[in-house]
Amino acid sequence: VPLLDTIPVVGVAMGSCAGLGAFKVMASHFSIMVRDTSQVFAAGPPVVKQAFGVDIDKNSLGGYEVHSRHSGIVDNEAENEADALRQVKCFLSYMPHNVWSEPPRIQCDDDPNREEAWLDDAIPRDRRKAFDPRKILEAILDRGSFFEIGRYHGKSIITGLARLNGFPVGIMASDPRFHAGSMTVQAAQKCERL
Repeated sequence: VPLLDTIPVVGVAMGSCAGLGAFKVMASHFSIMVRDTSQVFAAGPPVVKQAFGVDIDKNSLGGYEVHSRHSGIVDNEAENEADALRQVKCFLSYMPHNVWSEPPRIQCDDDPNREEAWLDDAIPRDRRKAFDPRKILEAILDRGSFFEIGRYHGKSIITGLARLNGFPVGIMASDPRFHAGSMTVQAAQKCERL
């Protein structure tokens, strides 16, 4: 039974991942790279040197900045291995165990009837003025529940997971601070992935 069709699959690069290992990181529902210690590439620097005569180091070829900020192949970056495992745990907390079960609802101590008066003016009437959608999301969603996915790629769109009254929800929001919140190719890919 293909795993991607039945259960949540997470790929974590904690060191150099080449070939099939790199593909497994990329072909998951959620992927993470550890900053400065992990790389993801089809083949490493010696192969690039042999094939193209180019000297390149592992991080320039397939480090976290290449994939979480530019190519979008990897969703998130982690400070260290402990942070990577924390993100995996957080991501999985929003997911059902498999396609035959519902995602878990957790007990919420945040009042579902909570109101934030400042939201009345959170979006400027002047459409040419930008605002911070993350601040609005934090005010609407269960406090502290927003888990952003792909923050540094396709920046005109914000994607992630959160909770409303304990129920898991997916989030897609335009960010007017980048390309006026327009749908770029990178933002569209990010939305599709979510």
